[in-house]
Amino acid sequence: MPTRLFAVALLVAALNVAMAAQELTGTIEGAVRASNGPPPAGLQVRAVSANVTVTTDPAADGSFMFTDLPLATYRVQVVDSTGRIVATGTTRLTPVMPAQTVTLTMRTLSTELGGRFAEPAAFYVGPAGVTPSVALMNGGVDTNVFNEASDAKSDTAFILEPEAVVTLDADPVRGAGSARGRYLYFDKYSDERSFDMSAEGNLEVAAGRLTPWARGLVDGGRRRINHEIDRRTDQLAAGIQVGVDARIAERTVASLAFGRNDYGFDPDEIFLGANLQELLNRRVLSTTIEGRQTLTTGLGAILQVNVASERFRFSPQRDVDIVRLQTGILHNAGDRATGSVRLGYIRLDAVGTAIADYRGFVASLDEDLRLGSRTRILITGMRDIDFSFDTPFPDYIRTAAVADLRAQLTSVWDVDLRLEGERMLHDPAPGVTASRYADTYGFVGAGLGVRLVRGLRLGVEGGREERDSPVPGRGFIGYRAGAAVTVGMRPLRVCGCGFE
Repeated sequence: MPTRLFAVALLVAALNVAMAAQELTGTIEGAVRASNGPPPAGLQVRAVSANVTVTTDPAADGSFMFTDLPLATYRVQVVDSTGRIVATGTTRLTPVMPAQTVTLTMRTLSTELGGRFAEPAAFYVGPAGVTPSVALMNGGVDTNVFNEASDAKSDTAFILEPEAVVTLDADPVRGAGSARGRYLYFDKYSDERSFDMSAEGNLEVAAGRLTPWARGLVDGGRRRINHEIDRRTDQLAAGIQVGVDARIAERTVASLAFGRNDYGFDPDEIFLGANLQELLNRRVLSTTIEGRQTLTTGLGAILQVNVASERFRFSPQRDVDIVRLQTGILHNAGDRATGSVRLGYIRLDAVGTAIADYRGFVASLDEDLRLGSRTRILITGMRDIDFSFDTPFPDYIRTAAVADLRAQLTSVWDVDLRLEGERMLHDPAPGVTASRYADTYGFVGAGLGVRLVRGLRLGVEGGREERDSPVPGRGFIGYRAGAAVTVGMRPLRVCGCGFE
C-alpha cells in the first residue's frame, strides 16, 4: 500500500510540474497577408513584450510561429528589409489562453523607400514606442580645436548625447521621430562649450489610395555647419514639409509636397571678417512633384521636379530661384542591399546681382549594403549647390561622399570604419575677375567597441581630418582620439570620431 501511495504521489507531482510548465509558456502563430498577392521576400516577424524580443522569418505563404514564449502581452510586428513596420498586432498569452493566432495584413506603402528605427522600442505605451539612450562620446583629445593652419591648439573634450527615439503605430496613423540633446565640453577653451538641441519627426495617415503626411525638423546650437565654415557658430535651422501621396495604379504613385526651411545665425557670428547673419540668413520655399513606378519586385523608378525660391533676409542681392529635375532608381534586394541612385539637372537663376546664373548636374547616392549577417556598409554621396560666406565667391558646388562600415566581429565586439571626402568648387560673383578655386576635405576614422551587457557599450575611437585650400591660412590637419560609452539602445550610428 505505501508503494502505491508513493507512486500516485509521484504521478501527481509529475502532472503538476507538466501543467505548471505548460502554464508558464505559450505559443503565437499566424500569417502575414498582403493586399495584392503573397507577401514579398525579406520580411521579418517579431514578438515584443516587456522582457522578451523574438524574431522569425515567415514562410513563403506568410505563415509563422513562436513557441515557448513566457506568458505576457506581446506586440507582433512585421518589418520589411528597409526597417519599416508594415503590419502590427497585439495579443496576450495567459494560463487560460496560452495559444493565440494573429493575422497581420500588410499596409500598402506609398512613400519612398526608407528605413525606420529597425529595432523594437525599449518601452511601449499603447501604440507608442520609446527608446531612450545616452552616450558619452569622444572623451579624449582634440589636437586642433579651431582647425588652424599653424599654431594648432590642443584640448581635452567630450560629447554627452542623450536621445529618445519615438515610434507611433496606431493604424491608420503612423509616425517616427527623435529628440536629441548634445553637450560639447572643452577643458581649457570654455568658450567652445555648447549645448545643442534637435528634434525631427514624420507622421502619415493611410487613407485608402491617399496618404497625407508631414515632416518637421528643428536643429539649434553651436557647431560647425559644414566643412567650409571652420568655426563653431550659433545657428538655428527649422523646416516643415507637408504633402500627399496618391496611388494612381497598383504600381504607380504620385506625390505633391510643399516645404519651408529657415536658416539663421546670431548677429555676432563673424567668420574671417564676414557677418554670417547678414550673408546667410534666408528662407527657402519649395514645391515638389514626384512620380514613382514599381518596375519589378524590389526595383522602382522615380522622377522628381523641385522648384525652390531662396530669399536672403539681409542680402537680397543673393536671392535666387532654383529648379532641380532628377530621375533615378530605387532598389530593394531584401536583406542584401537597399538604396537609391539619382541623377539630374539644376538651373539656378539669379534674382539679385551678387550671384551668377548656373546650369549643371546634380546627383545623390544612398546605399545600404549587407555582407552577411554581421557586416553593414552605408554609402552616401551628393553633388549640389550651396552658399558661401565669401562675398567674392558667394556660391559653390559641393561634391561629397561618405562610406561607413560596421562589422560585428563577435557577439560582443564590433568595429567601425569611416571615410569621408568633399570638394568645394567656388565660382566668382558677377564682375569679380578672380578665377574659381576648389577646397578639398578628407577624413578617416575608426572605432572599436565591446558590449558588456545588453544596452551598455564601451568603445575607443579616433580619426584624422585634413583640409587643402589655395587660400592662405585655410588648410589644416587635426587628430581626434577618445573613448565612448553608450547606455541604452541607439539607432545604427557609426564612428563619431570627432568633436564637431
